[in-house]
Amino acid sequence: MGTNDGKGTGQGGPFGGLEAIAKGGRSTNGFFNSVTTPTDISVLVVSPDSQVRDYVSKLIKSMNESYFVDTVGEGEEALQKARDRHYDIAVLGVNLNGISGLDILREITSHNPDIIPIMLAGSEEDIEIARQCMELGARDYLTMPIDERDFRSTLKNFADMVTYRSMSIEDGLTRLYTRKFFNFTLEREIDRSVRSYESDSSHGNPVSLLIGDLDNFKGINDRFGHPSGDEVLRIIADVIMKEARRSDYACRYGGDEYGIILPNTDSESAQVLAERIRLGIETKGAKHPSKFTTSIGVVTFPPFLEDRNIGLYIAMADQALYQAKEGGRNRVVPYIHNRLPTQATLQLGGKIMKPH
Repeated sequence: MGTNDGKGTGQGGPFGGLEAIAKGGRSTNGFFNSVTTPTDISVLVVSPDSQVRDYVSKLIKSMNESYFVDTVGEGEEALQKARDRHYDIAVLGVNLNGISGLDILREITSHNPDIIPIMLAGSEEDIEIARQCMELGARDYLTMPIDERDFRSTLKNFADMVTYRSMSIEDGLTRLYTRKFFNFTLEREIDRSVRSYESDSSHGNPVSLLIGDLDNFKGINDRFGHPSGDEVLRIIADVIMKEARRSDYACRYGGDEYGIILPNTDSESAQVLAERIRLGIETKGAKHPSKFTTSIGVVTFPPFLEDRNIGLYIAMADQALYQAKEGGRNRVVPYIHNRLPTQATLQLGGKIMKPH
């Protein structure tokens, strides 16, 4: 695998929110207008007052039980916590038994620039310090005693911000969807397929998955350099988006590997599309100095198993990709149903070591 990487930016299309994206199309700027799937949020609460810590912690958990909350009473302990793990949001007291909130803020944000700090201020002097903290990167401050409605509103806004940031759906280099969006979408489409077969076992809606990557991408990077490797990734992404239908979800799965989710598509139709993509990439590759090609594995849901674990189906597609590599590369191979991935493969998240 190559190491070329990019960061999400945004894609065109008049859709907002996960529900809209679920119907097809892409968000206008890489952010969702609403959040329908919660993201695990981690919050660090720092206050010398145990009653404040307990109250804030219970308030946060009452908003969403999946939120992870750590509470500490001392500034030094807070700094150690911030060094040891990642937190999305920090609720910080302005005075922490001799350590200024300004110092805590500087230290915590130096370890985690993405953290969202909210300051808690009691006295007028605290409020002035909190305002100084905002100049250093704090996003807001709340006065004591805490107003429950203000706190809930503030935390929800920042939790949504974390979710938007983590669910950015476009890869900046290739303009394909991100792996996070791939995982979310595959799980959703498999659930939809299951429901359709439960309603009508003879006329359900299958969903197919293509997993492919470039043949010998490491050699391209080593021989021609990473800028050339990036160029090749953009070329294959253009081919994929040209060949994919509007209802399909083409994603960058990692490095040079891509995954394409094909709703309402049986195995035969999926293989036809995969072959078009393979041929399109081969044609483009023949005109490039690196002469690149691709191999693609195909698997189709509904299951011959009752397991809906998306890792299992990714492993199946990946195993078919391995067979394509073993068979000589530059080919499409469907998954053979009686060759289940090994438990070791599943423990690796469905990733099979394969020749390039």
